[in-house]
Amino acid sequence: AVNLRIRNLTDAEVAESGDLQELLQQVVAETHPSNGIVIISGDNRVVLTSTDIPSRIGRSVADRDYVRALRGDHRGTYIGEVEIAQATHTALFPISRRSSNGRNLIVSLFRPSYFEDFYKSVVETPNDVVALVRADGKLLARSPRPNDIEEYRQQIYSPIFDEVMSTGRAFTSGILPLAPDSRYYALRQVGSHPVLVVYGLDPAVPQRAWMRQLAMSGLVCLTAALLLMLLTHLAQQSVRRERAALAAARLEAERRADAETRLRHAQRTHALGQIVGGLAHDFHNVVMAVMAG
Repeated sequence: AVNLRIRNLTDAEVAESGDLQELLQQVVAETHPSNGIVIISGDNRVVLTSTDIPSRIGRSVADRDYVRALRGDHRGTYIGEVEIAQATHTALFPISRRSSNGRNLIVSLFRPSYFEDFYKSVVETPNDVVALVRADGKLLARSPRPNDIEEYRQQIYSPIFDEVMSTGRAFTSGILPLAPDSRYYALRQVGSHPVLVVYGLDPAVPQRAWMRQLAMSGLVCLTAALLLMLLTHLAQQSVRRERAALAAARLEAERRADAETRLRHAQRTHALGQIVGGLAHDFHNVVMAVMAG
């Protein structure tokens, strides 16, 4: 929208356009990471900004890396280095392009702090490192946040950046300039831009995850072992009860058989006594009859 609006305007008309400044302010309001939009004239001076800071108007920016690139052979969007805004003392990095009129440059300024706050909110642990980096190693944003502009200007290029730019992503472990100690790194290109996101995972994280998994597996095994011991104990108790019941039943059967044997013996003895008694009575009667006759 900004490009279309300034396409047929001179630098003087751009500088005097209140409607154009309102459009810049609207675009900035709708783009949360943006801290402002600047339009650069053909002689590399600020002609209009989205903010009401008069000291910026007319200032030369010919020494900025994005101006040198866009006035040179670079085509398309250019992402510049982090700078400290003099008016607000805020760290900003520019994303710029040449307008369709071939004269003006349109520069959007972004706060590294926006990305740094987001990275801080998504890291696995406070010891992890996340960074937004240009393919040439220029730092745009990092969590933990750099202490000063000199940390942003440190060269953190690594040959693996070239692999990311050719394949879109890469994984590695070891030491990269982002952190002094060894880490597990995941890198990914941002769209088609020469910018990548680098995530450095603290080696202790997978170790703790492995320990948690090991503890969980150990807990499961311990629970299964205790359950197996309980089932074994219950089975042994059941076997002992069955054995006791069988022994009691056998003893009862033996007692019953013995009682039945004694009962039958007593019955036979009683029957034999009755027979003997009857014979004796009959013999007595015969003897008495013989003596009487």
